[in-house]
Amino acid sequence: MRVTDSLIVRLVQINQPLLRQNYLPYAAGLLQAYVQRHAPALSRYVFMPPLYQRLPLQTMLKELLLADLVGFSCYVWNSEYSLALAHLLKQAKPEILIVFGGPHVPDRADDFLKAYPWVDACVHGEGEAVFLALLERLPSRDWHGLPGLSFLDAEGGFQSTAQSERSRNLENFPSPYLAGVFEPLLKAQPSQAWIALWETNRGCPFSCSFCDWGSATQSKVIQFPEARLKGEIAWFARHQIQMVYCCDANFGLLPRDLDLAETMVKTAREQRFPKSFYVQNTKNATERAFQIQKTLCGSGLSQTVTLSLQTVTPEALKQVKRENISLETYRSLQRRFRAEAIPTYTDLLIGLPGETRESFAACISQVIAEGQHNQIKFYPVYLLPNAPMSQPAYREQYALQTVWQPYKAPYEAFSQTAGTGSEVEEKQEMLIATNSMSREDWQGMRILAWLYELHYFNRHLLQLPLLLMHGLTGLSFAKIFQGYLEHAKGEITSPLLAFLRQKAAAIQTGEPELCVGLWAQGQKVWLTVEDFLLTGLVSSGALPDFFAEQEAIFAEILSQQGKVLPPGLLSEAVGLAHKLAQYRLQPQPFSYPLSSNLWAVYQGLLRGEKPELCFRPETFVWP
Repeated sequence: MRVTDSLIVRLVQINQPLLRQNYLPYAAGLLQAYVQRHAPALSRYVFMPPLYQRLPLQTMLKELLLADLVGFSCYVWNSEYSLALAHLLKQAKPEILIVFGGPHVPDRADDFLKAYPWVDACVHGEGEAVFLALLERLPSRDWHGLPGLSFLDAEGGFQSTAQSERSRNLENFPSPYLAGVFEPLLKAQPSQAWIALWETNRGCPFSCSFCDWGSATQSKVIQFPEARLKGEIAWFARHQIQMVYCCDANFGLLPRDLDLAETMVKTAREQRFPKSFYVQNTKNATERAFQIQKTLCGSGLSQTVTLSLQTVTPEALKQVKRENISLETYRSLQRRFRAEAIPTYTDLLIGLPGETRESFAACISQVIAEGQHNQIKFYPVYLLPNAPMSQPAYREQYALQTVWQPYKAPYEAFSQTAGTGSEVEEKQEMLIATNSMSREDWQGMRILAWLYELHYFNRHLLQLPLLLMHGLTGLSFAKIFQGYLEHAKGEITSPLLAFLRQKAAAIQTGEPELCVGLWAQGQKVWLTVEDFLLTGLVSSGALPDFFAEQEAIFAEILSQQGKVLPPGLLSEAVGLAHKLAQYRLQPQPFSYPLSSNLWAVYQGLLRGEKPELCFRPETFVWP
């Protein structure tokens, strides 16, 4: 390594593109901005532009060979690629210094460093000051005494130092946006649509066991200066940033957050950028969160609101140390957002410790009963390396069984071509059994979630007849869907359920959660299971027969439960649902004869009312 010339530094933060938009490499920018402000001799360091695209490994290798030090920021979507690229780099240039950081680098890094000996050091926790201190030690590689660092010493012994106390003064951390770090990148890629990551604070006051946020940030929330944040909002507009993704764990927790949201809206209205602003709502300060979302959705910067629960099962909440908002508050928020015509969705996790097959079914049923008819997003439980759930004691206490599977993003292009950046496959660890849930139970829970996604949520394929069955007979959704699993049959439905059973079992052996299918313009992409099934029904011309089978299945469920709907109502409801499904696929106005106010009853049930069914002929016209 040179000792008289400047040290050449290059940072790598491979992003996961979203709808052809790329994320600016914010973590890399933070490191560069910090060094450029605080280095005793700035001329000592030359930063090459950060790398963010997942390009062929050999292409990326050529970009790194000039550097003296390369730092990698690691996440679930880039960890394996980063390791493979670092390995090639060390082989090509053994004297280069390779440093890893980010949330996917384990805090207990001894096994990691021994498995990947080409990684020279791991940075843990808040990395800016540690990174500069490491640079200042060069060319010496004696890092003893530096906080938040793990490495193997000259004898191969593992060395690790405790993380320093998290900074209480975020004014010491310059904004990479305002410091000009990304200007060369923007000028080099003038046609690229960008997403900017935005921190207004650091920290999370909660400690959910499945999440590494609260444990990683030691809980206390510390704020960035307001002047900096408003300067960044102006920067986003000036540089025509398409989307701003707020990294705060709980936006809306702080009183100033409403003002920040209003500033973002005012700036977007006056300067036409950004086009969208995504936040992760706080589960507390519900009145402020409501006003923020009303402001954002009213401006068009946001389209939908997250009301996360993860589960409503008391034992599961206890075992993952999560405290939800009360169901009364959840119900009230649903009602208020509905009155403002703002759609919401709710996250639920499949198979948390403490959850059972029966409690999961009851959980879904209850969330719908509390007013969630727009969307439940079901997610498997993934173990993050630094989350409490991943630690050996927790795994043993709750008898966790997991499987490693490929990481795939929905609607990501499918590729088997070497040399495209896809030659290295990412992986993630999925929870598939606990001491309250067998592997077979998990399969049943996953199948149930898929059925809800296909039938009730997603495109609301069969929501109309299902909600009428629930609202007019009092039959719970848990009983309706249990009946469906027991009585569903037919030339289309039986193979569909067989496919779901096969897919759930295959996932437990390491198969991806997604399916390869054709999407727009015949492109092969990774589809969600419900979209894979729906595209198959449409492309095969089986959709009419599918709806006919569902009517027979629903009638059997009602019969088995001793429930009765007025004659002809179920048939009309399924028929109208079919027409609406056709409209969503190919928008053509249509009319449909009804013998009752079926549509008005359906809309009333969506609003949480108890409307009266009246029989009088009417013609339903859509749209």
